[in-house]
Amino acid sequence: MIKQIVLFDIGGVFVTLRTLLMLLSLGLYAFVCLKNAQKQGVKPQKAATALICGFVGMVLLSKIAYILMDKNAPNNPLISGEMTFFGIAGFLAGIRLYCFKSPAAFKRLMKLLAPPLFALTALLYLFKDITAGKPANLGIFAYTDLYGVKRANVPLIQFLSLALLMLAAYLLSKLIKKPKFRVRLLPMTLCAVSLLLPAEILRDSTQITILGLNAEAFFMWLSTNTLLISWLIFKIKKDNMPIINVFIVPVLPLLSVLSHSFILSFIMLTLPVFAALSPLFPFVKSGREKRRHRRRSFS
Repeated sequence: MIKQIVLFDIGGVFVTLRTLLMLLSLGLYAFVCLKNAQKQGVKPQKAATALICGFVGMVLLSKIAYILMDKNAPNNPLISGEMTFFGIAGFLAGIRLYCFKSPAAFKRLMKLLAPPLFALTALLYLFKDITAGKPANLGIFAYTDLYGVKRANVPLIQFLSLALLMLAAYLLSKLIKKPKFRVRLLPMTLCAVSLLLPAEILRDSTQITILGLNAEAFFMWLSTNTLLISWLIFKIKKDNMPIINVFIVPVLPLLSVLSHSFILSFIMLTLPVFAALSPLFPFVKSGREKRRHRRRSFS
């Protein structure tokens, strides 16, 4: 949560503390990725080009989303304003376009770029504008505005959610040795989006609404279901389960999000995700065991 503190201006362009911290976070992320590139067998030039494509996609998609979806956005490509979710999506889209002809190259790059991306996302959410919180009494997760109204500190909630998720993944990777716990991109992203979305409905946004949700929250919900379906299909194919299990994808979370209840939305969004990621999926019932063919011996 960083206030809009203007540090200096260059030719009429004001540079704020929040903008400077976001730029420093992007620079630190690029430094970490380039430093780890050689360790993972990726050429620094290729990693740098992928980062440039990702950052260009981040800027373009976040600006396009802001212009199209914010009611008060002026029709000017140089305007300020932010949509962090679309920025991260644009970053991934830019890298995918860079590796358009080679899905294998995209996977190799994501092994390099994805792990620190969660830390970058957490920082970007922390540096979002604080003026968007709805009136709420959330203790340390609320702040008092200029009029003395307690408002939800949405950026802090989202930052801490991602920080705790990264901490849990790190601890599990260190504690669970047999079988080795691996931090995979798809389930990690699924968990991250399911944790970000409940807090998003606490944002007092000027965005257009889709099905009763502000635009960013709606596309987060859509992405959550898309990622969950992808993960369930992967597990069904891997564990030889009936394809009908894909219909475990929740319908109730949409109703809970539309109710604009943070607690209800958190429960209804995270429980199906954790159930799908747990060894108990689906409902403490393993897939059909493959028959072992015994070798016939002849005497």
